[in-house]
Amino acid sequence: MDGHVSSSTIKEPPFAVPQNVNKNIQIILDLPPEMVHGLPYDFQVDVWSLGVMTYEMVTGYSPFYGDQSDVLENIKIFNGFDSVKDRLEAVCASGELLDFISRILVVDYSKRICIEDALKHPWIKLYN
Repeated sequence: MDGHVSSSTIKEPPFAVPQNVNKNIQIILDLPPEMVHGLPYDFQVDVWSLGVMTYEMVTGYSPFYGDQSDVLENIKIFNGFDSVKDRLEAVCASGELLDFISRILVVDYSKRICIEDALKHPWIKLYN
């Protein structure tokens, strides 16, 4: 994997995307910064996607929004959890959930929580 992302490498997800969502935008909403910047990547990209999907399920919004070029630019300039924290607090997210997402939506993938630790997180244990 060379980390390069092009429109030909972005594949349709194996699940249904709601009819009112542009499928190309839905796919790129979950792209982690390392893929958008063309950097090498590993399984930590899946952890990033987990954080984005958790954020979307809780708030009803993506942390990145706009048309395809806007979404990619918003991911490129994403400066960490503080830039999306307000919307989570607006829906009265618990401290455990705030901590869980803050450990996942970390731009530097070497500092992002690993999946094993994510599965042991107190917020996950509440529902396990």
